[in-house]
Amino acid sequence: MFLVAIPLCLGTVLASGALLFSGLVAGMIGGIVVGLFSRSEISVSGLAVIVADAITKVGS
Repeated sequence: MFLVAIPLCLGTVLASGALLFSGLVAGMIGGIVVGLFSRSEISVSGLAVIVADAITKVGS
């Protein structure tokens, strides 16, 4: 999931006009927090969930 999360975080930060470094930090902290609290080997969280929901709504 790391390969999806980091570009997604960077794209969101770039679109909002914030520093790119803040997107890297947010992606890393989010991945660590979800990894620590999730009981699943594979977790989808954060922006990936929002994007998946948007694709579902727009696609139908």
